[in-house]
Amino acid sequence: MSREIKFRDWNPETKEMQYFDLDGYDREVHDAYGNIMQFTGLLDKNGKEIFENDIVCWTFDEKTKKEIVFHEGCFGHFNFMGINNEYAEFIPIDKKRAEYMIVIGNIYQNPELLGGENE
Repeated sequence: MSREIKFRDWNPETKEMQYFDLDGYDREVHDAYGNIMQFTGLLDKNGKEIFENDIVCWTFDEKTKKEIVFHEGCFGHFNFMGINNEYAEFIPIDKKRAEYMIVIGNIYQNPELLGGENE
């Protein structure tokens, strides 16, 4: 079974996400800001598509929030442990884990969810 290949791009000038697939890719438009994010192929608990740079929490722990990243060939998130985040463990996500996730935003539109500031 193959997953659908699609992307989105954050345009900081218009403050909008633009969604496209490989056929809709326009280098001049989508490479302009370097904010292209790929669809993971997974859906969260509510059926929402999970993209790279989404911020998620869990049905059993809505206080803990993580950013979905692409690392070493797969999508997942980092768990930071120890003082000053000195140790990071990468946790890949799969269909079973995604069933417990809830997409609550993304790093461009909702940076405050991870302690960042809005532009």
